[in-house]
Amino acid sequence: MIKDEQYGHLRPLNDFRKYLLAIQWDMSLRELEGRSLSDAGYTRIQADPACSSPAAKRICR
Repeated sequence: MIKDEQYGHLRPLNDFRKYLLAIQWDMSLRELEGRSLSDAGYTRIQADPACSSPAAKRICR
């Protein structure tokens, strides 16, 4: 995507974007501890708290 050297400084940002897209639906990386379920069996979709999931720990290093 970033082939032009004019935008080479954006390569790490693009790599991070691709990483987030790759793990977007990987539920094994989600932290569900402390989440409550509704009577219908649903849980609220929201950000994981403060670097507690394995994926967040890798990002927060």
